[in-house]
Amino acid sequence: WLSHELNRDPCIAVLPEILYHQTERFSWWTPTLRREAIQGFFRGKLLDPTAEFDGKQLPWTLVDYVAQTGKDLQNGRLVRGFNWKVNQAFPEDWSSWFKKYCLQHKIRIVFLQRRNDLRRIFSVEANRKVPVYATKDASEAT
Repeated sequence: WLSHELNRDPCIAVLPEILYHQTERFSWWTPTLRREAIQGFFRGKLLDPTAEFDGKQLPWTLVDYVAQTGKDLQNGRLVRGFNWKVNQAFPEDWSSWFKKYCLQHKIRIVFLQRRNDLRRIFSVEANRKVPVYATKDASEAT
């Protein structure tokens, strides 16, 4: 809801999660891959979909998101963002490199916490049952 409302402003472009392959037991995103993805997002330039980091390619959704935000930036949407959840290694990256990166590039952080714990619990359970976050295959869409 909040992302939708923010995106109504002609100067703001907010994306959903870009680090979405994470579960409680397994992180698809290595530290190097996360760093490349996040820095690529803030650079706002096209990402090479064939480049590999730690033996993995960046997901197509991230490549598409970065391409879209690059267009948004050229069209005057100067405020950009995405949803980065605490359980997606935010605390680890914050202390190891992201805080310094934010200070160097004058990036501002908006930290939001969901108040409705029951909704959060249902969201976590739904993600466990249907681990597909984004797809181009209509047969996988629910």
